[in-house]
Amino acid sequence: MASEARAVFEALQANERFYRALNDLDLAGMDRLWSHGSFVRCVHPGWELIVGWDAVRASWEGIFRGSSGGPAHSVATADVAVHLVSDLAWVSCIERITLPGRSASLAVATNLFQRSPEEGLRWEMILHHASLLPLVVVEAMDSPEVIH
Repeated sequence: MASEARAVFEALQANERFYRALNDLDLAGMDRLWSHGSFVRCVHPGWELIVGWDAVRASWEGIFRGSSGGPAHSVATADVAVHLVSDLAWVSCIERITLPGRSASLAVATNLFQRSPEEGLRWEMILHHASLLPLVVVEAMDSPEVIH
């Protein structure tokens, strides 16, 4: 059981490194975190499926270049949950995406990590999928009447 708790902790740390790299516009951090395989997948909110590390990396590079004047966005997470099966960990969460001059948007995200034996059993990201929640849900979640 201790090894499972450790694996959950390490998967959460990998997830935190992902959001830190995202918020810091840190492409080198993304390079270190993601698997560089042709099988990795990414779906940014409102985008189509991106397949393979080269294309996924190019998408992050474009997003970060569009924010080259400094972090023009922030992404905070809530309701983070981890599930482990063997050498896979998936982390689900709610992303609160804030862009300058706009209301915050909420997205539901799933981040999948694989423990890599080549990298000393380090958790590598192999999938990020984030989908925007409808505006009605965002407004309801900001309402003081919402219980949970």
